[in-house]
Amino acid sequence: MNWKDYEKEIYAAFESAYPDLKISFDQEIVGRYSLVKRQVDILAEGYMLDEKIQIAIDGKFYGKKVDVKAVESFISMMADINVAKGILITQEGYSKAAVNRAHNDPLKIELDILNFDELIGYQAGGGIIHSGPYGAMVSPPFGWVLDAEQRGFSLANLYQRGKTFDEAVESLEWMYASIFIYEENIENLDKVIEYHENNALAKKPNLDITRIDEIERKDGKRTIIRKIAEPGSPTDEYTGYVDFDGFCVFLVMYTPPELRDKRLLPIQKNMESHAATEIATRKNLLEKAEDLEEKAGLLYSIGEIYRDMGDRENAIDYFTKSNELIPDNYFARLGLLEIGFRSSERTMLLDSFLELDPKSPTICSNIVSIGFERNEVKLIEEYLLSKLDEFKSDIEILANLQFSLADLYLNDLQL
Repeated sequence: MNWKDYEKEIYAAFESAYPDLKISFDQEIVGRYSLVKRQVDILAEGYMLDEKIQIAIDGKFYGKKVDVKAVESFISMMADINVAKGILITQEGYSKAAVNRAHNDPLKIELDILNFDELIGYQAGGGIIHSGPYGAMVSPPFGWVLDAEQRGFSLANLYQRGKTFDEAVESLEWMYASIFIYEENIENLDKVIEYHENNALAKKPNLDITRIDEIERKDGKRTIIRKIAEPGSPTDEYTGYVDFDGFCVFLVMYTPPELRDKRLLPIQKNMESHAATEIATRKNLLEKAEDLEEKAGLLYSIGEIYRDMGDRENAIDYFTKSNELIPDNYFARLGLLEIGFRSSERTMLLDSFLELDPKSPTICSNIVSIGFERNEVKLIEEYLLSKLDEFKSDIEILANLQFSLADLYLNDLQL
């Protein structure tokens, strides 16, 4: 592999890991200070809180650790092209000075390690951990692998690709995943956390334990991230707890303080594993289901989870499968319409949804609601008006369409 191949591999890895972002290869941006075109290996673009952001990604195919000069050069380019964030990637790692330089700069800079050596032992790109009847899918962060060999009470370990488990521990940057099954005296998430903290303090009373985040979830369950700092220790410990019915999954991550901001993202990403677990559970039920309506319902529910995760492609796939199984599938067609409303297939999806029952006030009400939710009132007005001529011979459908138009106008006036 040469430096160009390495950049292309990084590009492919980012495309796979971040499907919601626009990933462009070998881009040029005019510097605001230099006033010349600056070459960017990979440019990632997306939206955060409705604000467009750009991330510059630079690959360094070096035979040794990246030094502080390379980091300073990257920081200078970031400032010139005015990007919100930069990611510097190499296959051999970074000098201590390089890590400190990136950590202490006010710009948001991540130093990542990614090599494409063959996976060894029990390493994989992800997998399901389980204890008895309970299981959860765990996805390693970018550039990391999941080691499925069980060690002590850990069900799996996660660390940088290209390292062995022992090398990862020695580098002071790794995490392990496990499951706690609720029992009589430790019956909920708070009790599990209390149990773990009491055990830790019994061994080392000088530990500083703080909860740093609690993530809201649509399923009503809780996700908590906790930090443990020990005076004089080269690493901090972060534990993410994900609550389920009857059990919780916890991931414990060790990282040096200078990599804290960067390494919190992977553990937060893994906190989304509850969605993957729900998908795995439903797929298991799908294999056993015999009733067509039950299968269609499970397919739709999997599509819903993918939709909520922002995985548009898989959501469409499962909504489509659900609709194929039960052709007049109200929920599946509504899901397809909601996802594809801004696509070139919008009119076809609207027609497909309306044809379920043009006489149904609920169907038309859904169409009106989608118009308001997407801020496309005029477009829905034009669509409904076009249907008046199409259904002019059916008085009942005509009345329903006219009522929906009146509802559209009334709500638009109130806004």
